[in-house]
Amino acid sequence: MAAEISNNSRLSVRFARRQDVTTVMDFIGKYWKSNHILSYDRELFEYLYLERDENLNFVVATEISSSRVVAILGFISTNSSRSRVSLALWKAVNDKELRAMQPGLACFRFLIKELSPKSLFCVGITDNTRVIYEFMGYSTGLMDHHIVLNKNLKDYKIIINPPSHFQTESVANNVNYTVNRIPTAFELKTAAEKLNLEKYGKDFKYFCHRYIEYPKFHYEIIEVLEMDQVIGLVIYRRCFVDKNSCVRIIDVVGGVSCLKGAMSFLNTEMVMFGDEYIDLVSWGIDKDELKSVGFTDRREFKDCVVPEHFSPFSQINKDTWVFSNLSHGEQLFKGDGDHDRPN
Repeated sequence: MAAEISNNSRLSVRFARRQDVTTVMDFIGKYWKSNHILSYDRELFEYLYLERDENLNFVVATEISSSRVVAILGFISTNSSRSRVSLALWKAVNDKELRAMQPGLACFRFLIKELSPKSLFCVGITDNTRVIYEFMGYSTGLMDHHIVLNKNLKDYKIIINPPSHFQTESVANNVNYTVNRIPTAFELKTAAEKLNLEKYGKDFKYFCHRYIEYPKFHYEIIEVLEMDQVIGLVIYRRCFVDKNSCVRIIDVVGGVSCLKGAMSFLNTEMVMFGDEYIDLVSWGIDKDELKSVGFTDRREFKDCVVPEHFSPFSQINKDTWVFSNLSHGEQLFKGDGDHDRPN
C-alpha cells in the first residue's frame, strides 16, 4: 500500500494512520456536521475505521502549501482481501480555489488505484450526489423498504398509519427450515465455515467485528438451515421508543431463500415480544419474492410512516440511496458499510 501519491503538484494524497484520527474527526465536525457522532465519539470512530496495524481506513488529501487537510474519504472492507469495499464520509472543503484541484476526486482515484476493489458501493448517499456517481459510471438507486406488521396489536406508537390490509404472513412452506441462534464468535465461525461465507464477499473477521463485538448496539444473529444444511444468516436488532419496540433486519446472507426460512421464527418472536413490526431495507432483492415471504412495500401507502432513525428517534420516512458497481444478483442491506450506527 503506497504511503503517498500526488495527482496534483499542490496536493498530497495518502492513506491515514492512527496519528490522523483527531484531524479526521475534527474535519468531520467542521465540514460535514458539527454534531456528527464520528466527530466526537472517538471509541466508535476507532472501532469502525482503525485497523490493528495502526492504519486508518481513510484517504486524506492535504494542500501542500498550508499543510491543511482539504478532503477525506472513509472506507470499510467486508473481507480481508479488500475486494468488496464500502465508501463512507466522502467530503471536501467547499472552497472555490480548491474545487479546481478536485481534492475529493483525488481521494477517490487514489483509493481505486491502491485497492482495486472488485465491488464498490455506498449505502446512504445523498440524492443530490447521485449525478456524480452516475457520471463516473456507477449505478445508483433507491433502496427498498419493506415491513411485516404485528396485527395482534391494537395501538402503535412507532409506526404511523399502518394500513389494515398489510400482508402479515408468509405464503412459503416453512416445514423444512430450522433456525439456531448464534450468540458468540465460536458459533459464528462454525456457521461461516459451513456456509462458505467468503463467497458472499464477507468473511468471519468482518462479521464478528461488525456484529458480535459492536460497542453501541446489540445484534441478534441466527443461522437458517434447510434440511439440516446451513443456507444463510440473518442479523437483526430490536429498537425501542420508550416501552415500544420494533425489529430491524440489518443484514442477510443467503438472500430470499434465507429470509423464507427465517420469517416464521421472526414472526413468532415479534408477537411474543410485542414488537410493532419487522422492517427490512434492501437493494437487489426482487419485490415479488419479498412479498412471497410476507413483506409489504411501505411505499405503497403514502400516509404510512416507518421511522428510519432511532438514536435519536425521528418519526419520519427517510429514503436511502445507494451507488454501486455490484454485478446482477448481489445484494445490499442496511448493515453494509457504516450506515447502521447512532446518528
